Amino acid sequence: MYRWNQIFIACHKSFFICFGLFGNIHLIFIILSTPTFRSKSSYLQCIQSAAHIMCITNSFIDVYLMITDTEILRETCFHMILPNIFVIVSK
Repeated sequence: MYRWNQIFIACHKSFFICFGLFGNIHLIFIILSTPTFRSKSSYLQCIQSAAHIMCITNSFIDVYLMITDTEILRETCFHMILPNIFVIVSK
C-alpha cells in the first residue's frame, strides 16, 4: 500500500508541475509578445514567473525519486536541493 501511495502522489505532483509550467511559460510569452502589457511591473512578473519555473522544474527530482523509490545520501541531497534553495531565496 505504501508503494501505491508514492506513485499516486508522484502522478498528482507531475500533473500540477506540468500545469504550473504551462501557465508560467504562457504568462511570460504573453507579456513579452504583447506591446500593451510591457511595463515595469509586467517585467517583474516575468522575472517572478521565470524563478517559479525553476522551482517547479526542481520538483521533478522529487517525483523521480518517488517513482524509482531510491534513497539518497545527505551530501547528495544537499547538492540536489541547493539550486532550489537559491531560487526560493531570490524570489
